[in-house]
Amino acid sequence: MKKNICIIPARSGSKRIKNKNILNFFGKPVIYYPIKEAIKSKLFDKIIVSTDSKKISKLSQKYGAQVPSLRPKSLSSSTSTINEVMKFCVKKYELKKYEFLFCIFPFSPLLTSLDLINAKKMIKKNKAPHLISVKRQNPLKQKIFIKKNKVIKQANFKIKKIYKTNNIFVDNGNFFILNIQEYIKAYKSDYPNTIGFEMINKDALDVNNLLDLDNTKKLFKKLKI
Repeated sequence: MKKNICIIPARSGSKRIKNKNILNFFGKPVIYYPIKEAIKSKLFDKIIVSTDSKKISKLSQKYGAQVPSLRPKSLSSSTSTINEVMKFCVKKYELKKYEFLFCIFPFSPLLTSLDLINAKKMIKKNKAPHLISVKRQNPLKQKIFIKKNKVIKQANFKIKKIYKTNNIFVDNGNFFILNIQEYIKAYKSDYPNTIGFEMINKDALDVNNLLDLDNTKKLFKKLKI
């Protein structure tokens, strides 16, 4: 039976929120939460944290993840792309034998094990090369939309006339899944038939600033405490 691999990319630098990936979040470093839910899902043969930081490495291993080696500094700058990191991990850790690669971002405290389980079922059922976690969004403000499980890229014009539905979704920056066999054909993460998975905690969002952080804390407290 083909298995799944989980990669959590957690570099040490962060310009907008200092030490973002190990920020204290209700008594735990925030990276604890996605590691915990990944373990709870029982989907993964391995859960690997890709980091350039010895401190992040030590914490990640404490909570049950593996850190086989530190990520090169050349792939740990603010200009490094997530696709470059995934390509490095697939080659470095010989992940071609796996069926699906789950990339879970470290600041995802609202992600649940059930999200991961259901997303795995969804990508398998749809035979898609790529799945991303999404949330509903105002189409007038975004350039990337997912409608009827397909990614549509549009410039910011006449969006309201093009889409007459509220079911517009945008990437919420919590996780994505790649079909590894499709991925290694070209090592790209941009597919016309990408599908979107709406998370259980529908307001979960990518945390990029202090306002996002405050909103996530409020939602986490409401849902989990």
